[in-house]
Amino acid sequence: MIEVAAGLAAALLLAVVAFTLPRRALPVLALWSLVLLPLGYTTLPSLVGRYFTPALILILIWELRVLTKAERTRRVPALVEAGGLVLLAALFISALMGQSLQSSLLWIAVFAVAGTFAVRAAVVSDESDLDLALLQKHLLLVGVFIGLGSIGELVLGLNPWDLIYTEVYRDRTWS
Repeated sequence: MIEVAAGLAAALLLAVVAFTLPRRALPVLALWSLVLLPLGYTTLPSLVGRYFTPALILILIWELRVLTKAERTRRVPALVEAGGLVLLAALFISALMGQSLQSSLLWIAVFAVAGTFAVRAAVVSDESDLDLALLQKHLLLVGVFIGLGSIGELVLGLNPWDLIYTEVYRDRTWS
């Protein structure tokens, strides 16, 4: 019960932050949440830990805010619309013919949000929606952060993330 309450509180906090920050900050926040929250290694349900992570939810909120902006002047080209629909249809047919329908459909949903919808949002976005210079700067900072973590692991002989996440996944069975 405590886990559910904590999860709901975290989701509420994420929603408040995502809808109060400027649209241009959401891709950067999604990038950092992808790096700093390795949820796949936690005891969270796989729906959250593997598929619908905070980074993906932030990107979805960014896409919705960009695509539903009233003063939007750019339109998505018909070729991008058609290509995205054909690709998603092909993936859906492939999922129906596959072995694990639920898993395939979940991965298609993740791809749709992170791929096809993101392309649509990026095509129609302007400087108030997507700041490429800011995103490039933070990609560089993520690289520096990961590099420093790797140097720390080499020097200390242990993974710095283990100090934070060891308790979370110590009791899991890995075989």
